[in-house]
Amino acid sequence: MTGEPDGAEGYPKVRVVPFVSKQDRATIAFVADAVGAGKMTIPIGRREELKSAGAAQAAFTKGGIGKVLLTP
Repeated sequence: MTGEPDGAEGYPKVRVVPFVSKQDRATIAFVADAVGAGKMTIPIGRREELKSAGAAQAAFTKGGIGKVLLTP
């Protein structure tokens, strides 16, 4: 995320905090631990089955839905 997502003003209780993440094992473990402890949340805008990945990508590309979680 490079800033507040579209529609953020509609959720005044949500705080958006920018951060930079390196893609290394220690950083990924740190983020996973923070999510697991409830210190960081990852908003999921849409869930799609893996077989519908193309539709999920198309919806994401249009924007305004947040993160897309692909499920088995």
